[in-house]
Amino acid sequence: MPAAEVTGPCLECFGRPFVEWRRAIALLVRSGSRSNTSAREAMRRVVQVLGAPIETGDPALTHLAPDATRVAEAGISTLAMAGVAEQTANAIVRVATMIVEGSLHLEPGSDVNATHRALLNVDGVTGVTAAAIIARALQWPDAFAASDGRLRRAAGARSISELVARAEAWRPWRAYAAMHLLLAPRHGEYRRDQLRW
Repeated sequence: MPAAEVTGPCLECFGRPFVEWRRAIALLVRSGSRSNTSAREAMRRVVQVLGAPIETGDPALTHLAPDATRVAEAGISTLAMAGVAEQTANAIVRVATMIVEGSLHLEPGSDVNATHRALLNVDGVTGVTAAAIIARALQWPDAFAASDGRLRRAAGARSISELVARAEAWRPWRAYAAMHLLLAPRHGEYRRDQLRW
């Protein structure tokens, strides 16, 4: 759709890399937070501090999420002032810098193994967070973090090797299987607030 036809903000207008970057930054903020509530609050502050103001007529939507360039330029101290833990802020700025430099591509069709290696080389990005970013940003349905202790417990596996063996039956949909297990009903209802990726 040409820009002249756009009458209001839409994520598709910014392109897929913007949408996938937004997902990645949210996952990184969430990974460094004690709860989903504190993660949402930290992400709200990041968007208010670094995001571009926008008039939507909705008092709950006042800013666009910042792009990777804006986050890389702002640096760790700005994210820390917005309430992001320092190690998480460092990881977010490093990932943003890699995107700006072109050494990391968070979009469907990107090389899954190269993306996984690049993310794991960033201090503060765990295997669980890397798998979550790959599942969502690259839309890779087989992303899977065998090191996730919550997933091991949910699957009833006693060890990482047992979880890996059990997860072979879930291929090529291990990301979906993991989300299903992590959201499985406890006391009769799904616990979406417990899903940290």
